[in-house]
Amino acid sequence: MRSHGRPVLGRARAPGVRLRPEPLTLRAGLRRHPAAAHAARGFRTGQYNKVPVLQGINRHEGRAGAYAAEMGKKGATGDPEAVLDQADYRARLEQEFGPRKAVAIAARYPVSAYDGSPALALGAVLTDADQARRTVDTGRTLARGVRTYTYEFADHETPWYADAATYPKPSFPMAATHTFELPYLFELTEFDPLTEPQQALSDAMIRIWSNFARTGKAPWKPTTTASPNAQSLASGPDGVHPVDFAKDHQYDFWKSLD
Repeated sequence: MRSHGRPVLGRARAPGVRLRPEPLTLRAGLRRHPAAAHAARGFRTGQYNKVPVLQGINRHEGRAGAYAAEMGKKGATGDPEAVLDQADYRARLEQEFGPRKAVAIAARYPVSAYDGSPALALGAVLTDADQARRTVDTGRTLARGVRTYTYEFADHETPWYADAATYPKPSFPMAATHTFELPYLFELTEFDPLTEPQQALSDAMIRIWSNFARTGKAPWKPTTTASPNAQSLASGPDGVHPVDFAKDHQYDFWKSLD
């Protein structure tokens, strides 16, 4: 937990262990669990507790999936230098979305647009197809009934795991991938220490979260049925700013594949 007089948001546990959410905070997207269908029905029909909502994702959520794929290839081949290639990328697209959609997705997310890295392209696909799309849909649904705010944790240089032997770094930057916002909100010894700019972002995020829990408001425009009005949260002098979330994550493209 954070100390030295700053607000405490909850108990921190090891990476990968689910933290108990605060009542006013909702992570975007409903997970597949027994209550998911009931919750989704409640949101659609308006039968839920009418409280303000702060929802969001990490900018590079899907890179965690690309990391798992690269580590899996290293293990399967016995080659510690193995990385994902174009064939791996295409095979994963077909596995996730089927051969027909895979063609359109590969054209929309060419490896050449991601520094020639199939892993980065795959990370973008997994982020946009799932968490980002769900964030837009969830925000639109909730905005019909309650004041809703959308954020995107987007720090490009984030702390790595302190135990690098157990969690070796991949061939590509993980940036704001799944769970990598946690050391900004909790004191976790499982991660390397924050740098000074990262600490400043941590302070800002804790202040936003704490003020929201107290007032039900965030310091940016609420989400509407027409626009997420998302706020990017990253370190640096211009790190906190509005973003066109739906456009950045190619929401219309993914809807067109339905």
